[in-house]
Parts: sequence; structure tokens; C-alpha cells
Amino acid sequence: ELSRTKQNQLNLKLGRLENQDLLVTIKEIKNLLDSDKNTHKELVEIFNRLDEEILAKALYYLDEEYKEQILTLLDDSKRSSVESQLLAISNEKLHLKDLANIYETKSLSSLLKEIGNTEQYTMEELGIIYSNLSSIKAAEILSKVNDDDFVKGVLEAIRREQNLNSTESTVDQITKAIEFVKEYDRKINDLVKVYEQMSPEKIAQISEKMINNDKTVTVLNLDSEPQFEVTDAMIITDVLSKLKDKTLSKVISFMSTDNAYKLTQMLAKP
Repeated sequence: ELSRTKQNQLNLKLGRLENQDLLVTIKEIKNLLDSDKNTHKELVEIFNRLDEEILAKALYYLDEEYKEQILTLLDDSKRSSVESQLLAISNEKLHLKDLANIYETKSLSSLLKEIGNTEQYTMEELGIIYSNLSSIKAAEILSKVNDDDFVKGVLEAIRREQNLNSTESTVDQITKAIEFVKEYDRKINDLVKVYEQMSPEKIAQISEKMINNDKTVTVLNLDSEPQFEVTDAMIITDVLSKLKDKTLSKVISFMSTDNAYKLTQMLAKP
């Protein structure tokens, strides 16, 4: 048996491991396994007494070498229980990653309802989903959310999830993209006010010129790669989509059949 002093030290370690942030706990677990100061008996005692849920979460993010080392220290019943919880965590993470792939193609209105709040998912779950979205898709959603605390919480959850996975953080990219999208939206809204004062026939004339121009007007680069390209066709489509239905109807009536058809298709895109 461990001495009373050793037991007290072990209790302090367990208290820390179970009550601090998971990222810190994972680092401490690595230090415990790498250090020569801990005997095999002490490690067996620590990991067999450590809360199973916390241990399973830590094991998910640990490298295979550490994971196997810990599992061999556990007694049969503890190992079986932890492995079961670890499997459940892995399946849940895979499910959330699969959801991210689905959300990448959904309409913005649907995304705002489903992942633009915490009604369906916890902030931790949203961190996983957003971590697996493209930076521009995440930015498009968050730029439309009128809750600064929610946006801040999601960005923190993304950073935490990526730190746990030891992957490069995309938070700076997403923040940059949010500002780009917000500025673009502000300019579109300003243009809508201008166009509302124009005649439908004049709007139609401008629209027919712009709708067939896919030349890039401006672009958002992330990691030196273009991620969000703004074209004349995109600008006019976004402006027209915000006009009153009655005004839009009159505009389309002044357009050629081909351009009216093309515009209708573009307005119908999610």
C-alpha cells in the first residue's frame, strides 16, 4: 500500500485532474507517464481512481502510445467501462463531423436556425461542428448572428477543440472572414437603398450588364488562397434578392427572357 504522504499527494493529483480544464489535464497526464518520478503502483492507483468520464475524454485526444499505456494500467472492469465510453465519444465526434459536411451545403437560413444558437447543440458540440466547416462557411453564419456572446463562445469553442486535437487554429481566419462578409453585407444593404429609388426599367438595364459578368471585383484571401470571390453577377443578385417582391417582379419583366431565366436560377440558389 502507498504511504499516507503518497496517498495525500495522489489525492491532490486526482483533485487537479478531475477539476481543471481538459486540455490541462491531458498535458498533466502526459507528464505523469513521461516522468520517472512515478512508480508503476502509483500510476495504477491514479488511473484506476480517476473519474471514468474524464479519463475517457482525455484518452480520445491522447496519442495511441499514451492511450495504450493507460489502458494496460486499468483493472478489467475499469478498462471495459472506459473503452465503452471512449467508443461512445468517438461515435459522437464522428456524427458531429458528418453533420458539418451536411451543413456545408445547407442554406444560410437553415444554418442560422440549426447552428446559429444553442437550442439544438451545446457550445462544445458547436465547437466541433464549426471546426469541421470551411472558414468562409463558418464566417457566413456567424456574421449573420446578432449575439456577440454567442459568436465569442463559438470561436472559443473552436479554438479549444482545435487545441485538444493539436491542429492549427482557424479562429483568426474565421474572424477575418466575418469582417469581410459583414463589410460586404453593409455595402449590399446600402446599394439596396439606392436601387429602391430607381425605376424598375433602369435597374433591369444595369442588371442585364452585371448578371453576365463573372469577373472578380474583390476577393478574400486566406492563407494566400482565394476563399470568397465577389463578382458583378454576385453583387447584383444579392441586391435584387433584397428588393421588394413587387419591385423585383417589375425588374424581371423588363429583362430579356434569357437573363430573366438566369437571374431566376441565381435567386433560387440556397
